Amino acid sequence: MKRLAAVVIVGIAIAAGIFCAEIALRSVPLREKLGESFGRGQLLALVHDRGIYQVDVDRALNEWDYVNEIVRSDWADTERHSMLSRLIANIAAQERGAAERPAKVDREFNLLRAQFRDNTAWAAALHSSGLISLSLWHILKNDLCARQWISKRIASEISVSDDECRKLPRPFRTIFCAGTVARQPSVPRGPA
Repeated sequence: MKRLAAVVIVGIAIAAGIFCAEIALRSVPLREKLGESFGRGQLLALVHDRGIYQVDVDRALNEWDYVNEIVRSDWADTERHSMLSRLIANIAAQERGAAERPAKVDREFNLLRAQFRDNTAWAAALHSSGLISLSLWHILKNDLCARQWISKRIASEISVSDDECRKLPRPFRTIFCAGTVARQPSVPRGPA
């Protein structure tokens, strides 16, 4: 009897813990306080239960500046707002994209890995980026989900006319306009 009562009490405690965690997850004031106390800064947006904090915007701006070889320590409010909008769009696209199969993610991961001559160079590149293999794999997975959603969304809205295909240089016609242009117009030649 005592054993059954203990199991019931533990079950109730687990259910109550899960319930409280769900409430805490959706509580914006609590997430703001936790973000500030853990050094993440102010909560700027909450997208699909994922918080975007000031630190995330600053990190993304630093990455952007690093890629574009810009050295600075502060950004204009318009740049911050633009990066926040970009982060919100990325998270929304990742959440809406269908889950990619691990084989595709593994393929992308192996393509990245193959660009380095050995394990030492690979490990050094990961370390200098502040990543580990698992976190890079998850970044690739999220990126593939977002790409898949975007390509599905855009592909249905794009239609290329025959005239647009004829304006492209010949090598690009075969790539972008396969089956669109039935015959190529004759090119008028100037005086010989």
